[in-house]
Amino acid sequence: MRLVACTMSGDKDPWIHDPRNLMEIRQMTTNASESARLLELRERNVARGVLTAHPVVAARAQGAELWDVDGKRYLDFVGGIGVLNVGHNHPRVVAAVSEQLREISHACFQVAAYEPYIALAAKLNQLVGGGEAYKTVLFTSGAEAVENSI
Repeated sequence: MRLVACTMSGDKDPWIHDPRNLMEIRQMTTNASESARLLELRERNVARGVLTAHPVVAARAQGAELWDVDGKRYLDFVGGIGVLNVGHNHPRVVAAVSEQLREISHACFQVAAYEPYIALAAKLNQLVGGGEAYKTVLFTSGAEAVENSI
């Protein structure tokens, strides 16, 4: 297999030239059928109710580009179904997530309150309510929001 990875300008990808990635590069160049193997495992082990639109097994991503486990490069036009408008691994997003992980990696507000949740709720209430009193609750999905609004 020939490994080809280019930036948008056509220059060689600096990731490939980073010696820390040598093991992954060797693996990508020797496992040309890794996608097929993983997709077969997926077929045997993942319920059909979870649709995967494309026969791609992602390995890494940067900006608007995504590489599969075989080293093929793709332009990611969906970016997490539209939620990654800054692209994959944007330095400011990575820094913010890293900073948060040093504080608390996960806290369930129903168990213990935390200040960023309260501050965001106050800001949303101010933006929506103007001078009126509002309250906010945050959910992880639209289904949860709809169920709780009823």
